[in-house]
Amino acid sequence: MLNHIINGDFHPLHPKWNNIVVYDAVFSNYSTEELDTAYSKPSIIHAAGSEKPWHYMGYTKHQKIYRKYREMTPWPKVEYKDNSMKNIIIKNIMNHIFINERDNRYLLYLSP
Repeated sequence: MLNHIINGDFHPLHPKWNNIVVYDAVFSNYSTEELDTAYSKPSIIHAAGSEKPWHYMGYTKHQKIYRKYREMTPWPKVEYKDNSMKNIIIKNIMNHIFINERDNRYLLYLSP
């Protein structure tokens, strides 16, 4: 319905206003510069998919931001329901893997 009403009369927002947490690949019409800005300085982080910053196995960068703002609420304590011994080991291993996103190559590197 909305598409019919606006009939193509819109301006796309910069991706920093809807930074979707995606790790495998990025498919979009945005420039590399716009995507780099959205990644490094997001204005809104959209936790789409199964990884959420309030899950223990969530992406660490976004967990830090989430905890920072969560501490300002009436519910400052984060209680992770999925921090089993297995997930603790997996997360520690995954924290040593970095994703090289230059030139959309998305290659995995083990940290030294």
